[in-house]
Amino acid sequence: MRFSKLVIFPLVAFACALSIGCGNAFQSSSYSKLDNVRSDDPPGPPPPVPPKTFQLPTIQWEARDGARQWSVHAFKTVLTKAPRLLEGADDVTEYCPRYFELSTEERAWFWTALISGMAFYESGWDPTGRMQETTMGTDPVTGQPVYSEGLLQLSYQDRQGHPYCNEFDWSADRHLAPRDPRKTILNPEKNLSCGIQILNRQISKHRRIGIGKGAYWSVIKITKPRNKIPKIKVRLRSVAPCFT
Repeated sequence: MRFSKLVIFPLVAFACALSIGCGNAFQSSSYSKLDNVRSDDPPGPPPPVPPKTFQLPTIQWEARDGARQWSVHAFKTVLTKAPRLLEGADDVTEYCPRYFELSTEERAWFWTALISGMAFYESGWDPTGRMQETTMGTDPVTGQPVYSEGLLQLSYQDRQGHPYCNEFDWSADRHLAPRDPRKTILNPEKNLSCGIQILNRQISKHRRIGIGKGAYWSVIKITKPRNKIPKIKVRLRSVAPCFT
């Protein structure tokens, strides 16, 4: 039996009035998935944050017990406090041929490995190592002869020209034995933080890793015949992305 439109309209309206949640009876039958979500439904979980996939590989100084912490600290310091290192240097491809193809994390890995190589020839990876600098006179902070100390062989006087070395606290260290690991300058993390930022400033100024005048460390001083640049380059072969 056929009904005219005039008959159908009141019948539909009556059915909708009796039903619950009838909605718009004259809406199109096509709808999106969102049309089925009730307004009082709790919101779904937030989308998962993609995990960081980069895991810092082993750095050579980790042959020493506890040195993994040095690696992680140096790596994070490069990422957060040494932007000029991450940009690279004019001679960086002599040490890492594919440097400018690397990710940020891989670049920080390279610099961590370079710093490890420097530290080997500076201190033998001995965080309490120290040596008197017989040609540098008196340290204005300690009032004593200048000593190079710690992993990167730094001095208390460095805090005067480098504000990021202000964690070296002579007033707290002066009553401790010269090689007491509680000395702030011998703390591996404090020593590395200072040294990495000195290197960052050095490369910002000279745009090269190996320089002559202005080099803080003799191991990368090109005018020093017995510098350790060739040996450091060999150690950097462990940073695989630099070469493959």
